[in-house]
Amino acid sequence: MRMFKPLLFVVAACLCFVAEHASALEADSHNTGDCLDELRALSGNPGQRLRCTTKPAVPVRGDRALPPAGSGLPPIFPLFDMRIPCPTSTIDPITWIPRCGALLGANREKVGALQATMAAHELLLGGRALDLVHTFKGVAVTPTLTADEIAMIGAGQRFFVNFKPASSWLAASGGSATVNTRITQFAQSIASVKPARVMVTIHHEPENEIDAAAGRSAADYVSMWHNVRAIFNAQGATNTIWAWNVMGYPPTRPLLKSLWPGNAYVDWVTWNDYVRTKATTDATPQFVDLLEDMYAWLEAASDESFNVKSKPWGLGEWGVGIETSFINGVLDCGYAATAAKQSLEFVDLGVALDATPEKYGRLKLLTVFDNRCAKIVAGSEAAYATFANSRFMKQLR
Repeated sequence: MRMFKPLLFVVAACLCFVAEHASALEADSHNTGDCLDELRALSGNPGQRLRCTTKPAVPVRGDRALPPAGSGLPPIFPLFDMRIPCPTSTIDPITWIPRCGALLGANREKVGALQATMAAHELLLGGRALDLVHTFKGVAVTPTLTADEIAMIGAGQRFFVNFKPASSWLAASGGSATVNTRITQFAQSIASVKPARVMVTIHHEPENEIDAAAGRSAADYVSMWHNVRAIFNAQGATNTIWAWNVMGYPPTRPLLKSLWPGNAYVDWVTWNDYVRTKATTDATPQFVDLLEDMYAWLEAASDESFNVKSKPWGLGEWGVGIETSFINGVLDCGYAATAAKQSLEFVDLGVALDATPEKYGRLKLLTVFDNRCAKIVAGSEAAYATFANSRFMKQLR
């Protein structure tokens, strides 16, 4: 066993450093899982709870894709070891990755000032605050942070912003001076709030809008993403956390690899999932199954060029209730939320996350869509508060 002692020390040191300095690691092929498996094998006791007391003098390496050279982006190392205790919430200030559990985010139908809108949502949370606010910048919206958003960011609130540079991805790929100006405006706005950071996605749910004739092929989407990143870097908007935001819809999953911007261009992987309310299924919890189905698909699909397992995952939107159509501003809530169904799903999800957190180790964000047909309805508030105050959602273990 003498020959193994140096290796045991290095691996143990690796584990400790990863746990306490996740945001400062650099890329390589040796990941946390490899480290753990190696140490278990060497110790001869797979059931042992590992404890580490020695820190290495220099950073060790972890498995993740490097950002583009010169981008100024910090290294991101998602920590997925579910055995680490978290008596208090620990959220990395650079990557926003919580050491345990997940961030609680929300979007809410805006009424008046954004601060008042989100304060009204927080009244539903049983005394806790939101970790993140989700807003949208569509093609018809001025591409800058609003005064409300800037004020809230200044007060410490995290923001996740969905940005659509143009309806045509081809036009946003660099060939349109008009669209480039729009992207530049948004990049300058994001850079203006430094040192605060902002999470940004570019044209969410792209698989739902592919139309090559309209300038929205998968290749156009990837080119658009690269152009936006290049402009952000040129404008010094290196305080951006990049989230790829797609749907969790099984029929469109075969499109996802072709829409992947590249390992070096994405920091978080997020998707959107909704429960459709139906009389035939309302008595049975469904959302946990939806979550686990997409989770399993991503784990199986991850490979060297589609390295989603090197990123933290999250729900960019989720809720109970969804529209059957939304055409020309006319909303048809064919699957509108009910208090009974929302209550059932909120409680069931919170219980599942707390009961088996090791199953959801990559899940680091859940953003409730308190809007439109998924709006939290009267009678489900207590169940929502129960979910929001679960140990998983308060980043505790």
